[in-house]
Amino acid sequence: MRWQGWITLLGVWLWVDLLQPLHAGTDPSLEPPAATFSLLFGGDTYFGEHEFDAGQSLSGEHLLQQHGYRYSLERLLPLLTAYDQIILNLETPILEGVGLPSSPKEAAGYPVHHGKGGPTARTLKAVGVTALALGNNHAMDQGGEGLEQTLAALDKAGIGYFGAGRNSMEASRPWHQQVKVGDKILDLFVLNAYAYRQPYDKDFHY
Repeated sequence: MRWQGWITLLGVWLWVDLLQPLHAGTDPSLEPPAATFSLLFGGDTYFGEHEFDAGQSLSGEHLLQQHGYRYSLERLLPLLTAYDQIILNLETPILEGVGLPSSPKEAAGYPVHHGKGGPTARTLKAVGVTALALGNNHAMDQGGEGLEQTLAALDKAGIGYFGAGRNSMEASRPWHQQVKVGDKILDLFVLNAYAYRQPYDKDFHY
């Protein structure tokens, strides 16, 4: 899923015209601007703790520990703060501990990710992230317990999520948010789906 990443950040502007149709002969330049609502969709998002931890074992520099998690987003803040809502794809479980030693994917030789629940969730919340898509190939990197910790961390931070859940009903439920555009309240629904992969079904039963 890294083929998109932050490079393919896609801003989707939803323009909602709240004006009545203009009457014949009305000068459009005298009309007030239409109310707007802006939504930013971002690709794979991950602070890279797994890579940093591996580099640290080789005496590498751990930038997250030195500068904090927000450091990696400083150049993106002008973009992030320009939108009303931000929805990203979370490409990692976020855990209270460093990782879970019983990760079934790691035991099977798959590359796995892990994020640290406190700083990951707090940083995403601080820069305005509204919701995270979890329907991807890394959501279950730390097994069911890793997913539970991820959901708990997002609940605690007040960040919405969709595409995964504690049961099938929750996992298939779209994310729903009411947004105000001018004097109207509109319903926003966002769906997340992940392509079926036979090895994941066979090896991990999901």
